[in-house]
Amino acid sequence: MAKKQENYLDYIPAISPKNTWDTGEDGSVTVHMVHRGFYAFIAQKCFHRPRVSHIDLDTMGSFIFPLIDGKRTVGDIAELVKAEKSACAEAVMELILNINTDITPEEATLLYIGLSTDTGCFQYANTNAATLRAGAELLRLGADNKRVNLVFFRKVSRARLLLESMIYAG
Repeated sequence: MAKKQENYLDYIPAISPKNTWDTGEDGSVTVHMVHRGFYAFIAQKCFHRPRVSHIDLDTMGSFIFPLIDGKRTVGDIAELVKAEKSACAEAVMELILNINTDITPEEATLLYIGLSTDTGCFQYANTNAATLRAGAELLRLGADNKRVNLVFFRKVSRARLLLESMIYAG
């Protein structure tokens, strides 16, 4: 008998009651983690490590962390994140900028491809001001929007032309 597969989207995450957190005026979340146990005690005494670490979350973490209420599933939280971000590339860009501020023109072009295809060349209803700001930032970083728009939105293959002619001909 095969082992039943678990669906991780059905898990319900919870925040440990041992740690506290607060939200700043700008909406950023800081988690205050108290180090407990024998090894933490040794690190504090011998290596002068702090008893409490204050962990500042990035924008995405600050959006997600308050949603972890012990009632929502991972899938529910993912749907809320999907509603917040118009394109996967928008979230990826934010993560990359938080890790490394240097994005090459080639990387900017790849992210621009994701952003423009997820939003239908910025025409779908999921396009918002944050999406347009992300697109503008990618252009500033050297994304080749002319080539992307030509290849993905303006160029039509012969096979597609034939298919569309058959569809419209009835």
